[in-house]
Amino acid sequence: MTSAGQVGPLELLVIQPTPFCNLDCSYCYLPDRSNKRKMTLETLEKTFNWVFSSGLVRQPFTLLWHAGEPMVNLSGVAASRSGSASMGPISLTIVTV
Repeated sequence: MTSAGQVGPLELLVIQPTPFCNLDCSYCYLPDRSNKRKMTLETLEKTFNWVFSSGLVRQPFTLLWHAGEPMVNLSGVAASRSGSASMGPISLTIVTV
């Protein structure tokens, strides 16, 4: 628990790199699943550089790729691994909805 004004520690980071999903399941709660926009590699790199250099990350740490089809942005997954190299082990989880 943190007091007012404090941030961290960070144990889980959820990234949604795209709303796109080629399955388009009728029960899916995510809107706009046909939108093929992707989070740019530049945005992902900036995010990971900030997170991993912030001092907020605590072990064990999980990076969760969520929603849509995260694997359409494989360069982003690679960026997360290179950005976290100095952090030691992290759990990399990919969830498709």
